[in-house]
Amino acid sequence: KGSESEVESFCQFMAQLPHPCKLCVAGNHDICLDGAYFSRSDVKKRWKLLSAPADLPKRMRRRLAQALVAYLDHEGCEVLVACREGAGGSQCCHATAASDAPDAASDAA
Repeated sequence: KGSESEVESFCQFMAQLPHPCKLCVAGNHDICLDGAYFSRSDVKKRWKLLSAPADLPKRMRRRLAQALVAYLDHEGCEVLVACREGAGGSQCCHATAASDAPDAASDAA
């Protein structure tokens, strides 16, 4: 469910990694990171989160930021993952990540 304790464990793990850039894209069950979805009473009942604090998504995102993890929510980012100088000049490799896939219906159009 992406519970508070699961996000905290993830943050502790990620904070220990030496990488300068760390990204997080929530999965479909990581509901404590999705403020709009999490705030719905039917969702809280379904996932047995009725006693969870209303500010949990905001707190979890803040915790990710404290662990130096960039959380992507319906957005993308480009990260320079490698760059080297060679005979032909600089050669760089970029990685792009996004938190949601394009709609299949719009791809067919």
